[in-house]
Amino acid sequence: MPVVTLTKSNSVTLDTYITDQSPSSSYPSDTAIVVGRNSSGKFFRALLKFDFGLIPNNVIINSATLSLYQTSQNTSNTSNRTINVHLVTSPWDGNVTWNNAPSIGPVYASFTALNVQTQSYNINVKQLVQDIVNGTVPNYGFLLMDSSESDLHTNRSFSSFDNTSNQPTLTIDYTIPSTGRKQVEYVGFKATSTATSVMSTALELPSGIQTGDLLIAQVAKRDTSTAIAGLNGWTSITDRVIPVTSGVSFRYGIYYKFASSSETAPTITSPTATFWQAAVSAYRNTKAVRETVFSDFAANIPNPPNAATAYDRTMILVLSSINSFVTAKPYSLSFQEQVEAGSSATAITLYSMAKYMYNAKSIQGTDMKVEFSSSGSGEIRALFLEPITNNPPSLTLTSPTDNQTLAEGNTMPVAGTASDPDNGNAVTVKYAINGGTARNITSAISDGSTAIPFSKTLTFTNGRLYDGQTDVSGPLAENTTYTVSVYAVDDQGGTSTAITRSFTVILNRPPTINLDPYNANRTGVSELEALTFAGTVTDPENDTVSLTVAVNGGTPVTLKSGVASGTSFAFSIPVSALAFAANTVVFTATDAKGASTTKTLTVNKAGSLAPVKTAVVRYAITPPLGTATEIATWVDREIGDLTVYAAASIVAAGASESYEDMALNSSVPVKDGSVMEDEFVGTADQPGAKVTLRLTLTRDDTASDKAVKRIMGGIA
Repeated sequence: MPVVTLTKSNSVTLDTYITDQSPSSSYPSDTAIVVGRNSSGKFFRALLKFDFGLIPNNVIINSATLSLYQTSQNTSNTSNRTINVHLVTSPWDGNVTWNNAPSIGPVYASFTALNVQTQSYNINVKQLVQDIVNGTVPNYGFLLMDSSESDLHTNRSFSSFDNTSNQPTLTIDYTIPSTGRKQVEYVGFKATSTATSVMSTALELPSGIQTGDLLIAQVAKRDTSTAIAGLNGWTSITDRVIPVTSGVSFRYGIYYKFASSSETAPTITSPTATFWQAAVSAYRNTKAVRETVFSDFAANIPNPPNAATAYDRTMILVLSSINSFVTAKPYSLSFQEQVEAGSSATAITLYSMAKYMYNAKSIQGTDMKVEFSSSGSGEIRALFLEPITNNPPSLTLTSPTDNQTLAEGNTMPVAGTASDPDNGNAVTVKYAINGGTARNITSAISDGSTAIPFSKTLTFTNGRLYDGQTDVSGPLAENTTYTVSVYAVDDQGGTSTAITRSFTVILNRPPTINLDPYNANRTGVSELEALTFAGTVTDPENDTVSLTVAVNGGTPVTLKSGVASGTSFAFSIPVSALAFAANTVVFTATDAKGASTTKTLTVNKAGSLAPVKTAVVRYAITPPLGTATEIATWVDREIGDLTVYAAASIVAAGASESYEDMALNSSVPVKDGSVMEDEFVGTADQPGAKVTLRLTLTRDDTASDKAVKRIMGGIA
């Protein structure tokens, strides 16, 4: 994991501060940058920027730390302050002022500035740097401002790039991704130099090169009469005699090729013995060598002409040759040295340096200077390398639909199309259930334009999803949401956005018995009353349902047979039929597939029979013809200690009840002689619509258990 610390000495940097105290002034050369609000209510905000030319684009940022040193703070400040780090979203330069300040984005990071005069701070700006190297946001630098600018006395100063000590730095730890790369990666170089004049020599290749790596050969020879030979299969960028003002003459060529799986070092040749100086550098993930410009020089700090490219995310190489054995280094900041190869025997030095361009497509020649330790004549050339930027595949999913429910035997088709804009990429469509094992649906080679169809049918059976005969889900439960995710990958590390659909399953669930609310703790219940339980019976699969009930383990009685899901039912049981103990009432519902469920009620009947000496009951009777003038009733009572008196009220609708005793016409034994049937008749002077029968039952002994067995009657 390379770690690069960007500083004023190796990176193009810029900082300043802006303030409404002097809204049209700029401070690019101050030794401090200021943040906060002073005691007069004036605002201060700091801007700083690092060029990222030394950091490859689209790498994985493991950490990024902005280091600042506080040199002072307002002496009236009484508390720690939170300083926010914002992304700057528009360009600015050293002439920026409060009046033409750049726009800013959201807060990316913050840190606590302590209530002290001097202090070092290390600020985590990993996400901001990651977004910059990914190209998600442009690199216009950072803006620092107090999080609460309404407070006075909060201004504090930090060392700037123009301070002699404690300048800002940005330390970046990064990793080049193993797949899906979008940057040219420098691999290394090997130099070749001859100590004597020879007609041929073998170039050395850098170690660790792989198939597809770009190889760039810089070759110089002292003999200028003939072209450089032996680089068969290599593409020539230049091969020419370099004009010199003094010193040795030489011929200089630049060649390139993409390494094969069995790449061997070429042997360069000349018909005349000569001194050779060469270097081969290697670059990974390079798509093409693009635009190049060059110029000749006779100096020790040359630069090429202005350069421009039509491509994004390039690496720019600056390649130099000079007719002197010298040392060299980047004169311009944000460049990384890659090749330095020379010898006193050849009196020639070859050099190259590189920078990542990000979204920039042009660069000034004066920003690509090389510094040699002494003057000489040579060529300096700028060359753009375009990275392989794999476009990930995309995917359209036509089925399944979202939030579907699978029942026993249902199928779930997985179908759609995948596309990859890169011709020749191998595309594989995969699916996974609940984030588990990824399984292939189809694979095909993309032609760059035609959609690749895919289809797979999964079947739900026995509580599992099957791909053919393969269980791909494991056991699935009801009331749980599961997912199927579908995505496409290519052989260059690209992955489409996964499309996820949710689904649930229904096992063959038994019916459900739903009882209506009832009073579970009733008191004072008469033996003459009944308990009624009502409700509905439903089936999750809408199968037909049958319902039975059994009391105290007795034979089940069918309440409903083969009825539709959602059918209502009611069951009544006389209180007198219950034992003075725990009684069970068991409802059983069974669906058409044989799945069943039971609901058991326990009815505890407590207390004892407590006969009363007098009981009064009233019966409201609705005349079928609207009114009545006469009522007759027959009461069957057990012979013994029980006497029945009858009275009737026949009044107009809405009138108060007014009872008249009914005449006892007869008392006749019936059945086996244990029951006496009393006949009562009552009449009214006027017809009435409101008819009420009142029976008064009396005993002489409270221990008597004689009771009324039946009541009949009629009205006229």
